[in-house]
Amino acid sequence: MLVEELYRMAGYYKTCIIVVLHLAPSVYKLRSHLGSEIQRKATGILCIEKNESTGNSVLKAIKVREGNPMNVPNLQFAWDEAYGYHVLVESYPTAKNEKISYVDLVNELFDHKNVLSYADICDFLQKKLQFQ
Repeated sequence: MLVEELYRMAGYYKTCIIVVLHLAPSVYKLRSHLGSEIQRKATGILCIEKNESTGNSVLKAIKVREGNPMNVPNLQFAWDEAYGYHVLVESYPTAKNEKISYVDLVNELFDHKNVLSYADICDFLQKKLQFQ
């Protein structure tokens, strides 16, 4: 029932709804009946894990409904004391060897516009992050 309501709300408001759930220990399976239902119906499932060697957080695609999760690059994030928040670590396919501030990206993206389409946002991020 909850999952159907989330689908209804996403369609009504024409938006993406993100649900955060915990995985069962030592397996890539979401906990509980709600977790199983969302896992079956989700368009995509992302997992955040700690990289034990660096201590950074790694974002991985577990499921991509219309694609292959192996084609989605893993993103590594680290805390930056200078910025005071997490930033993308440049160890994956991007053009420059520097840290990227997502706050700066969002500010640039919405600099002169209040409303953007999903396609415009994807195009902007692909150009800025050099994902092809």
